[in-house]
Amino acid sequence: MSDWETYVRAHPRLVGPDTSVSTGEPYAWDRGGIDALPVLSGLLTTATVTPVVVGSKDAELLAWDGPTGRRGWLCRPPQGELPIDVLPLHQELWRAWGGIINVFGAPTTRTRTAGTTRGGATTTARC
Repeated sequence: MSDWETYVRAHPRLVGPDTSVSTGEPYAWDRGGIDALPVLSGLLTTATVTPVVVGSKDAELLAWDGPTGRRGWLCRPPQGELPIDVLPLHQELWRAWGGIINVFGAPTTRTRTAGTTRGGATTTARC
């Protein structure tokens, strides 16, 4: 089963029957690491990247082997120039990948991902 099929199985309502989806050829992570985050960098070196287009939106599925099978993140593609003022580390993360949209195969705890994307970083948090 491909990483995309594993992701869709974990999130069956993500893609509607009328939504077009295309996936590119998976490849090994080739963007290097983030010096300030060695554990994350180590994880990324084990990741497989699958380019995905859902409807008209580009994304990437980053996946790796976890203790109970494949797991990973659906992400936005890497960002070029960053028009908003964020910490340098956050800029470095966005240059590696554009932020996490969703997760699959993770432990069953709630995972908050909205603040990792550019849109999430510019949205006021609501409690």
